[in-house]
Amino acid sequence: MNNIIFERNTNLCLGINREPKLYEYEVKLPYPINLTKTVSEKTSNQIQKTDSDGNLLYKLNIIIDEFGNEIYEETIESYIYNNEELIQLEPIMIDEFVDNNYNFADNCTVFTYEEVLEGKIESINNSSLLKLIYFDEDFLTDSMNFNNCSLGDGLLILYQNSSAIKEINLTNPTEMFELYSEMQSGIEVFISSDGINYYPFVKDSIVLENKIDKLYLQIRNMSNSNREVYCIGLSGGVF
Repeated sequence: MNNIIFERNTNLCLGINREPKLYEYEVKLPYPINLTKTVSEKTSNQIQKTDSDGNLLYKLNIIIDEFGNEIYEETIESYIYNNEELIQLEPIMIDEFVDNNYNFADNCTVFTYEEVLEGKIESINNSSLLKLIYFDEDFLTDSMNFNNCSLGDGLLILYQNSSAIKEINLTNPTEMFELYSEMQSGIEVFISSDGINYYPFVKDSIVLENKIDKLYLQIRNMSNSNREVYCIGLSGGVF
C-alpha cells in the first residue's frame, strides 16, 4: 500500500512512500490511481495582452500615480495623432501562461488532497464488482453517532469498549456487502438492518438473508486500550 504525503496548509502533494513530517499528513492508497490534470503555468516570457476578440492591446493616456504605478486605458489602436503627429502606442505586456498536462505517476506534486482522494475512491470502486455506497476518511462530527470516542486529525479514536455507528440509507435494496478499512488491530466492524441485531463481517464481506434499504454500520473497539480508525468504506450490491 502506497502512502501519499501532503502539506497541511496548501493540501498539495509533496511526495510518496515516506513518513510524514511536521505540518504534513498522509493518505494511503490500496490500489494504483489514474489521475491526469492540466495546469496553467507561467513561463519566463511576456506576451502582448489581447481583448476577448483577440485584438492586440496598447496603452492610452498613461499617468503615474503617487506610488509610481502606471495607470492607463486599453485600446486596440496602435497609433494615435497628437498635434497632427502620428505616435506609436506602447503595447501592454503580460506574463505568458501555458497549459501543461500531468499524470499522477509522473508528477504527483501538482495534485491536491481532494483530487487524490477522488482517485482513491474510484480505485476502491474499480477493485470490486460492488458499488461503493459509503466512504469516510475525514470523520467529521456529523458523520457518525459516537459512544465514548473522540476525533483526531483525520481519524476516529475508539476508547476501550467504545463504538461508533453510521446510519446509511440505500438507494436500492441490497443484501451483499464488502468492507474497506484502514485501522489498528483490535477493531471489528458489524452490520445491522435494525440497529439492534448486529452481524460481523467475515474476511471483509457479508451476505444478509434479506435485501435491506437501510443499515447501521458499527465500528467497535474489542481491545483493552485505545485504537484508531483512519478510513472506512462500504460497498454493496445485489446478486
